[in-house]
Amino acid sequence: MDCALRTFVFLGAVALASCQSPSAPPPSSAGSPPVVSGNLDRLTAIGSEVKPAFSCTLQLDTTEASAPVLVAKLILGDGNYIASPFSPDTVLGHFRIDMEAGPVQLSQSLDEAPVPPLTFDRHLGQHVRWTTGQATYSQAMQVPTGEFKARGEVFFVLEPACTPQILPFDVWRDAYGMHVEQRPGC
Repeated sequence: MDCALRTFVFLGAVALASCQSPSAPPPSSAGSPPVVSGNLDRLTAIGSEVKPAFSCTLQLDTTEASAPVLVAKLILGDGNYIASPFSPDTVLGHFRIDMEAGPVQLSQSLDEAPVPPLTFDRHLGQHVRWTTGQATYSQAMQVPTGEFKARGEVFFVLEPACTPQILPFDVWRDAYGMHVEQRPGC
């Protein structure tokens, strides 16, 4: 191979190696780490270390004879937090569970355990309930008798990165019973 061709191949290899993949997340701004999405486990990349930002698991509790209960178990990674649904502040993005209009209706009462303490946030200038660590959210559902399928989503804003998280799921009943399945999310 002559010198010009070797130089061309070398420069081409360097150019390819320096290109970013179009699916790679954009560089972070203002020091906030990029969020890499997985199924319902989210990972936060910090330098060469990858830490879980959060994990959310959905289950159905059908032990109550009156109504099935949708249970969301949320584990937040170190340094991450969300606004509790019981926080009296004006922060947008409190944790919530929503269902599309259809056969399944959620009760008005969303339970959180443990309910975080009310603390004064000096940046916001108001009292806030910040959920950290682990929390379990449960909400009763009114469902029709017989077979059905409905879609819903869990929503919250993950802080301090201020990234909205939308975790879609399906709830249905068939000949084998009631089920909940998490769909790949946003």
